[in-house]
Amino acid sequence: MTESTSGIRSKWEQVSPTLFRWAGVAFLIAMPIFILTLNVRVAFNSSWVYSTGFDRNNIEQRTGVPDAELNRIADEFIDYFGNDDEFLNIQLYDQELFNTREIIHMKDVKVRVQWMYILTYIAGAVLVGYLVWGFARGGRGFLEPALRRIRRSGLYTIVSLATAGIIVGIAFDFFFTLFHEILFRNDFWLLDPRRDFLVVMFPEQFWFEATLLVAFATVVMALLLAGGSWWGLSRLQGSSDVDD
Repeated sequence: MTESTSGIRSKWEQVSPTLFRWAGVAFLIAMPIFILTLNVRVAFNSSWVYSTGFDRNNIEQRTGVPDAELNRIADEFIDYFGNDDEFLNIQLYDQELFNTREIIHMKDVKVRVQWMYILTYIAGAVLVGYLVWGFARGGRGFLEPALRRIRRSGLYTIVSLATAGIIVGIAFDFFFTLFHEILFRNDFWLLDPRRDFLVVMFPEQFWFEATLLVAFATVVMALLLAGGSWWGLSRLQGSSDVDD
């Protein structure tokens, strides 16, 4: 038993450095995914995002629905994404607000939103797992490499998001359609503003502005991470110089 344990430990010591390097790569990839999906989640659950989008796109005038009712409907959307209901059921003046096609599409949207939540948890677990593993291996000596990795991840997030943002921003209509074609396997997302209230309430411009907001929040968070880690590194290096 002891020899078997020693053999396993020996093999682990051999492969551990390689696995840890790959974990570092996973950390770099997980950081932008975590920050981006976290901000999307916040946006989906923010009454302010909905009400601001309604005001900026004149939804009250376009739909004839008062702001108070629009905000109530937005709150019901937020509740729907967080509850266990399969179908969205919103009433306006004692009538169903959305038709069957819209309700089915919202069911599909809810499933994708839940997938995104899971992706956030996975990315967060990768980030925490890497840091815990690093400190378990190196103790306090891992602090400087950890800060360097966080700084690199923050900068990587900014560069990758800026590149994607420029590309998507130039042809948002194309990527908006492509996004739906990839994400949904049916055509219930093809709604007509002449008969489907959902796309009147949430026009493409609404989603463009929401996308910009999420991108801005993500860049700000990445800047804070990069700046905070840079400050931490400078403090560490300063204290090291003093000790020397």
